[in-house]
Amino acid sequence: MLFLLGSILFSAWLNVVFKLCERFGIDTFQTIVFNYGVCVLTGWMMSPPESFTLPVATNIWAAVLGAGFILTFNLTALTVKQNGVATATVATKVSLVIPVIFSLWLYNDQLDLIKSAGIVLTLFAVVLTFMNKRSVGVEKQKSIWLPFSIFIGCGLLDSLIKYLEHFHLTINTADTFLMRCFLTAFLIGLVMMMVGWITGRLQFSYKVVLSGIVLGIPNYFSIWCLIQALKLFPNDSSTLIPVNNIGIVLINVLIGLWVFKEPLSLRNKLGIGLALLAILLLSILI
Repeated sequence: MLFLLGSILFSAWLNVVFKLCERFGIDTFQTIVFNYGVCVLTGWMMSPPESFTLPVATNIWAAVLGAGFILTFNLTALTVKQNGVATATVATKVSLVIPVIFSLWLYNDQLDLIKSAGIVLTLFAVVLTFMNKRSVGVEKQKSIWLPFSIFIGCGLLDSLIKYLEHFHLTINTADTFLMRCFLTAFLIGLVMMMVGWITGRLQFSYKVVLSGIVLGIPNYFSIWCLIQALKLFPNDSSTLIPVNNIGIVLINVLIGLWVFKEPLSLRNKLGIGLALLAILLLSILI
């Protein structure tokens, strides 16, 4: 269970880093770019060099996912800044309802009572958790649309990963494919970052390199630990996945409340509770 605990703690740490970047005035975009560079280096050290070969079509899918990774990660950082750690975490975790719906269509899965309940609870959880009573006008729109955007983005990415895992990837190519996704995200971000430096919109600082390392190593190992846990207990994914997701949400909610003093209304708390129940119901179906 050490791998599962590692996945929970490393994953929970990611949104905390975004909040710390905001507190210390560190640019989150550059942090995210360097984070993906660190993920590539960490993955290269963890994987044998001979494994870095993939078919052309799979590389194209890796490029698509890599672009999606850096987009959703930046949206997550903005959501942490605007809405807080708890809301951003709930948005990313309840997004697993989208691959469930995707599976109903693509894999001809049957819609049963548990799936229906999980989907309905997710809808209520999204509305209750994302709404910020203190926000009005334009700020209220930001409060809703930022977490909703990562809810949709993460859900679509998870659906694509599930599709590729089903039709294109094998146990021998999965790690290499993930590294290609990280590399694409890094290269896209690097080009954008260099343009920012040249135009003067961005200023380089050693702090973004350090924060990229602080974010990148846990980012890689959050996925690596989960994979190791699933490998050790291949028949227990229906238990591991819910525990992993619920653990991440609970830790980030507590950190948001106790460490960053993020206010949550009764409506938000009810939404988080429904989100936890929805995650439990939907995760056992993945």
